[in-house]
Amino acid sequence: MIKNKIKIFMAVIASIICMGAGMIIGTQSNAAVKNNPNSNVKGWNISAPERTRAPGSAFTYNVYPSTDKKSAWIYHIDVDPNMDYSTLNIPQTINGMTVTRLGWVYVPSKNDDFLDTDEFNQTIFGAIVEQCHGASGSYIPLGDNLRNRTYISMSVSSITIPNTVTQLQESTFSGIVNLREITIPDGVSVIPAELFYGCSSLESVKLPKALNSIDPSAFTDCHKLQNMELSNECQTFKIMNKSIVNKNDMSLVYCYASGDKYNIPKGIKTLKTFSFTNCTAKNIHIPASVKKIEQKAFHRSNGYSSRNISNMTVSKKNKVYAKDGQTIYNKKNKTLTVAIVTGKPDETKYVMSNKVKKLTICQSTINMDEWEEGIENLYVSKNLKKVGFRGFGVVFNAHNVYYTSKKVPKLLKTNKTWSPLPIFTHIYVPKEANAEYKKLYKKHHCLGNVDKWNTY
Repeated sequence: MIKNKIKIFMAVIASIICMGAGMIIGTQSNAAVKNNPNSNVKGWNISAPERTRAPGSAFTYNVYPSTDKKSAWIYHIDVDPNMDYSTLNIPQTINGMTVTRLGWVYVPSKNDDFLDTDEFNQTIFGAIVEQCHGASGSYIPLGDNLRNRTYISMSVSSITIPNTVTQLQESTFSGIVNLREITIPDGVSVIPAELFYGCSSLESVKLPKALNSIDPSAFTDCHKLQNMELSNECQTFKIMNKSIVNKNDMSLVYCYASGDKYNIPKGIKTLKTFSFTNCTAKNIHIPASVKKIEQKAFHRSNGYSSRNISNMTVSKKNKVYAKDGQTIYNKKNKTLTVAIVTGKPDETKYVMSNKVKKLTICQSTINMDEWEEGIENLYVSKNLKKVGFRGFGVVFNAHNVYYTSKKVPKLLKTNKTWSPLPIFTHIYVPKEANAEYKKLYKKHHCLGNVDKWNTY
């Protein structure tokens, strides 16, 4: 019963979490484009699209010409299922115009009410992409009848992007499950969200020299990715031991390590939000140089935790972070940084270290599939004194919550959208503090959403 309620609640807020994740990593949602539909299309004649198909080709290119008719933006590619479409060589020029931009962007149309097309991304082939529910766009839709479409499997296995391209849209090549390698043209400076999401066979990527921004969700679920190349001429990033690192501030923005153990490179100062979304190394070691671990650094880019990483250690020389039991905590402000869950599904357990005195939004959970499981038993630090906004965030969906302190924590900031305390669960409190805990829950309108209240 508790698990079902939690899953229902998680489903309700799934879209909120995804939108929040997008805001954290700096991507622009299509909803924003709907409010200002010209924000991404200035300089392009979207009212006069063109179509072209080379003789013998399986692909028809749908193009927006630039207003000066010098550049072409391929926003959609139609596929002829009766021809071989395994190899896609995107042309450098179309109708005398240089191809500089690839991918879909929301433009208001008569189909909005039916498909809610402003709420999701699409691949360059027109497939819907929505990471929160695992839709990577791995099937190509055929035809213009949106209410009665047929689909074919994604059989494209080779893609050549012309070196004239300088801009790629979100989700452009998502779901191309047979793609093994890709070279991104050197003129591309931004690798956007979900660019190759769900490309499960992708093994090798050559990154562009001009790269100055990469969204960590760009390669989500590319678990075979083992090789990334980046020229030393790139001014912003470099590759260090299976990680993309910002040269300027030594922050780790994306890790693609696998295997049993991964040592974060020495010299790394910051672990960015979602930077380990695609890391499958079971054991992570944090070096002495790390001074900041951002919110959900070890979560998937859809916001949820996973079982990809099972354990973590910290250098004893690290001046900011330490490990105590199942907890990585900040030694300076005594906040929870990483919760290390133990146990199999349905037997999961997290004992929060008594070193923790404060909960903030800046935390991660590892060794738990947050969408499927939840923590079976959560034991709160007996020294917890303060809870900030969404402080119970990553350990929120526990089935049984045990408060071990006889003094209730102080809630520093609340928000009507988010419950400040664990709900839809069984609550256990010390008998001596029962009245105070009930008072706290009642004050913040949470008491009625507790499945069962217990004392011990």
